[in-house]
Formats: sequence, structure tokens, C-alpha cells
Amino acid sequence: SSIEGTPFDLTLTSSSGVISVVNLGTDAQALGSISITGTDLTTTGDLISSGSVILTGAAITLGSKTSAVTNVDITNTGPLTIPSGSMSLTGDFTQKGAGAVSLAASIVTPGSISFEGALIILGTTTLQGSKGLILPSSIRPNSPNCDLTLNAGSNPLNIKSLGSVDFPFGVLTVTASTLDLGGGVYSSSSIKIDSPITISADSTIASAGVNGLILTKPVTVAGGSVAPTLTLDATSAGAVDVNSLGSAAALLGAVSLTGKNVYLSGNIASNALVGIYGPVTIYTAVQLRGDLGITLDQNLAPNVDPVDLTLQASNGTVNVKNLGTDMSPLQNISIVSAGPIKPGNLICSGGVELSGTTITLGSNVTASSYVKITNTDLLTISSGTLNLTGDFTQSGTGAVSLAASIVASGSISFAGALTIT
Repeated sequence: SSIEGTPFDLTLTSSSGVISVVNLGTDAQALGSISITGTDLTTTGDLISSGSVILTGAAITLGSKTSAVTNVDITNTGPLTIPSGSMSLTGDFTQKGAGAVSLAASIVTPGSISFEGALIILGTTTLQGSKGLILPSSIRPNSPNCDLTLNAGSNPLNIKSLGSVDFPFGVLTVTASTLDLGGGVYSSSSIKIDSPITISADSTIASAGVNGLILTKPVTVAGGSVAPTLTLDATSAGAVDVNSLGSAAALLGAVSLTGKNVYLSGNIASNALVGIYGPVTIYTAVQLRGDLGITLDQNLAPNVDPVDLTLQASNGTVNVKNLGTDMSPLQNISIVSAGPIKPGNLICSGGVELSGTTITLGSNVTASSYVKITNTDLLTISSGTLNLTGDFTQSGTGAVSLAASIVASGSISFAGALTIT
């Protein structure tokens, strides 16, 4: 039965055996602080305290409601089960001990939330600690598709992985001042991370749902880490919407983005390959640096107004489809490579500048000002027409194979041996 009355502190202690209680306190009449210590603790009802709740034992199973005006402290050496429902408190929630934690309840507090044991999510769960979240290295759902919201407020969050390929979360939302990530994040529905991300190891963020994945802030490399790879995969179902990835001062390793659409609001900097698989929309001037090559398998165009695009590969092939479209031209296009360049159409309202070894152009190159091409191997300009209002300039030691017409308001000059095909 229930224990209630004028608020008083309650302590239950057993050196062996099971402590099993139904309701300790009610919403109408809370107890004072509640302290229970035993081998196995089971509450089939509520723990309602006007002070703190302190539980210590091996296996601990809570009822559907735990409420404390101040803190909840749980120390378990065996499994801890917190079933569906909610946990209400104004102080800190702290779980200590080596025992695993099975959680189906939400915990929202103006204090902090801390888990030491392995954390398994049983159902739709929110962990929101205004003073921060301290979580075990990895969190996974007991079964696929459990929704999870992590909100550390204006505090940093450090975690290795969320879910796995076989056990992805459902809708996954993360908010923190910074997220330190050292592994994978997996969802069968959607992912939104509303904080700057720092990665210290090869990382994959993958969402299989139509709502895709959104990273609202930059992804950078943790100090002391050596070029971790980054894979962002929304399959062909959803979009990838990201800010900048890596920086010139701290390069990522290989970078791969896959989505039904890819929305890019910043630069990508890699000391290896950069591959983007899906139509790309850029919202600002963008530089893609892939030291070992760059691949774009679909068109790239600006969202509304023309903006600059720079592609840079110090040792590899730049293999892209169409850059700019008739309806959405880029501003200036610059491609600099120590290897071959294989673009499709190049359409811009400014100028085009290409520098590489073997360069093979598509059938449509349109520039409102200049085209400058420097090639050390064969330059092939296939059938079609180059339309520009400025100068066309080819320089470098490479020969030129020309099957297109060039119509320019300015001058046309070739330095390499010219073959008309």
C-alpha cells in the first residue's frame, strides 16, 4: 500500500533480500527525502518526494513515475530499469555504478543528467539537462526505431556513437554547445544535430528516412586527430543538409555525401577524396578541396543568386557533371588540379578558370566574362559552342583538340598545338 502523510524523510535499508514497495508519496502529499538501500529494489508504483530520492542496490526497477524537488541519485551494480513515463526533478539526475541502464522514460531537468552504465533506450525518450548531459560512450536502442532527443542546453556533449547499422534510432535530435563525436550516428528516420561537431575518429552519420539528415553547424577535426574520414549518408530517400566540413588548418580524411539532394552552406576540406552523390545546391560561395580528387555525380547549382565555386585537387582527378545550369548559373568557376579535369557543362555569369593536366570539356561552356585554361596535357573541347563576352585564353604546354566553336566579344588565343577535329 501507499505511504503518505506530512512530509517526512523515509529511509529503508536491507542488508540482504528484496525491498519491494508500491507508492511512496503521492502528488497530493509528497514525502520528504527518500533513501532506499538493499540488494534488489523494486517499485511498482510512484516515488514522490519533496526532497531527494537516493537508491542504492544491485538490480533496481522503478515504477512509472519518480518525482523529486531536488536530486535523484541511483547507484546500481546490476541492471537498472526505468520504464515508460517521466521523471520530474529540479536538481541533478545521477546514475553511478557498473550496472547497465534500460531507459524508456524521459528525464527533463534544469540541472544535469549523468549516466555511468551502458545505456539502452527502450522507447521514445528525451534527455534534457539544462546544466549538461554526461553519457556513456555509446547509446543504442533495444529495438530499431526508438526516437531519441538529447539536449545539453548550452553545454558540450561528448559521445562515441548513437545506434548502429542493425539497431538505428528513429527520429534523432541533438542539441549542445558542441558535440564531440568519435564514431557513428544511425537513424531509420531523420537526424538533426543543432550544434558544432568535432570528430576524433572515422565517423558515419546515416539516416534512411525521407527527412534525411541536417547538420546546422560546422564539422571540424579534434585537436591531435589525424584526418578522420566522414561519411554522411541519407541514401536516395532523404536530403543531406550541411554546413562546412573540415578546414584548411585541420583537414578531414575522405569525405562522402550521399542523398536525394545535397544542400551545402560551407566549404569541404579533405586531404583525400571528396565524393558527393546526388544533386547539389550551394547557398554561398563554396570551396571543395579534395587533395586526392573530387567527384560530383550530379549537377551542382546555386540556390538563387549566382555564387563562386572553387574545386581544388593537389593530386587526383576532378570528375564532375554539370556546374551551373541555364536557369541557375554560378558566378565564377575555378578548378585547379595537379591531375585530370573532367567537367560537364560549365555555366556561369562570371568567368571560368581551369588548370590541370588532361582537361576534357563538356558540350556547353557559357561565361559572361572570360575563360582561362592552363593545361600541361591534352585539352579537348568537344562539339558545341563556347559563348563568352570576354577573352578566351589557353596557355600551358599541352596540345588542344578542338571540335567546338568559340564565340567571344573579346580575344581568342591558343598557346598549345591546335588540332581541329
